Amino acid sequence: ALTRAETRLLICGWARHKAGKVKEASWYQRIVTAMQELKAERFDTDFDYVFEGNKSEASMEYTGFRFGYLPNKKDSVPLEESQTSLSQNLPDWIYKSVPQTNDAIKYLSPSALQAKQDKPLFINSPLAENIDEIRYKRGNLIHKLLEILPDIELSKRQDKALHYLAMNGIDEELAQKWYLEIKAVLEDKSFAHIFAPGSKAEINIAGGAGILAKNIRLSGQIDRLVISEKEIWIIDYKSNKNPPNNIKDVPELYLNQMAAYYALIKEIYPNKIIKSALLWTETPNLMQIPEDIIINIDLKAVMPT
Repeated sequence: ALTRAETRLLICGWARHKAGKVKEASWYQRIVTAMQELKAERFDTDFDYVFEGNKSEASMEYTGFRFGYLPNKKDSVPLEESQTSLSQNLPDWIYKSVPQTNDAIKYLSPSALQAKQDKPLFINSPLAENIDEIRYKRGNLIHKLLEILPDIELSKRQDKALHYLAMNGIDEELAQKWYLEIKAVLEDKSFAHIFAPGSKAEINIAGGAGILAKNIRLSGQIDRLVISEKEIWIIDYKSNKNPPNNIKDVPELYLNQMAAYYALIKEIYPNKIIKSALLWTETPNLMQIPEDIIINIDLKAVMPT
């Protein structure tokens, strides 16, 4: 409201007691201080004040501040005349419509990059686990536990994991099954470097890249990021049922997503070796994506239209 006044702005405070004192940190006192520093003009205002506890009324004077001036109606210019005068001084381009442009900044998620002719996403019949909701919950909860469990003491991981799954409505038998899947990932020696001290989980990344159109900004979240002196690992978790065994069978959508992460990280660390991999939690299997596949993906061609 303080920014919407057209010609004048009246600010009034309210006090609970007769003394009318307000706290130093109140918004009203801050405005009073500002008016004093602006050397605002003092003036007296009359307000009808009703004392609490009886029906008597009294007129009390309060000192206020006035800053600026009130426009004189005699000196004001009629609206029609002011608009005519204004229009005579404006350049012609002010009346022209702004042409549409394709250069407007577009913000996209790497997981939304479209595929031309994609492979099936290996989804079983819903009867495999009775309800679709469980299948979707599975992916989200496994992702979350892979984020938090590496930082928990080994002897406490199972209790913490099962408690977390129970809190999210997963029955004991299914929770135990999912925990064993996660345990196999975390304790596999071939994945040790992914979960080593210094590795990071759920890393937000956003920006543009040289291989993208100038108006494209990507914003996403890397499941696991490992940065060492010479190389960087970008890991994305996939909890699909029946995951592929061969890189040729990986859905194109996933490859596009990893290529987008690669492009963003390469902008930040141009001199480091960057490795990309999909961690299939069902197997478990860490599938490294060859760099030649990553760099040959035309990200401009897979941008949503």
